Amino acid sequence: VTDTFTAIEWSASELEELRTGGVVGSAFATAVAAVLVRTMHPTVAGGDSGELMGAACELGVAHPPGYPLFTMLSWLGTQVIPVGSPGYRLNCVSVLFAVLAAYFHFGAVLRWHLGLVKRGSAHCDDTDVIWRGSAWVALISSGMMAFCPLIWQYSTHAE
Repeated sequence: VTDTFTAIEWSASELEELRTGGVVGSAFATAVAAVLVRTMHPTVAGGDSGELMGAACELGVAHPPGYPLFTMLSWLGTQVIPVGSPGYRLNCVSVLFAVLAAYFHFGAVLRWHLGLVKRGSAHCDDTDVIWRGSAWVALISSGMMAFCPLIWQYSTHAE
């Protein structure tokens, strides 16, 4: 395989779309955070939540495989978040992980779609005529990801 990676050189209008997309992505992440915080469990939920919360609060080991990264980051969250019970704090950490995932998903789709449009515009003389709308594509895609029922369920409690 002789494919090599070449960096995309963005035009001025594409850089403007990336900047606008950054603002839209931040607003989207804020909206996702508001919805998830509003719908998260106030304390310990069912399932493995209690065990994982106990392990995170004491820097212990949960059932195999133990989830060491989750445990350490959740413990850090209990130290940094100043309000609420430990269960509330750990649920806030889960919301934070979901918001970060939605934000980075938005950025990845934004750049991916803009790159697709750029490659498709190689055959067109006037690239400003092509509909870009990459921020809309990223917004719809990330919204579907963030509010997918399974992801929403696991984002609102420590699981």
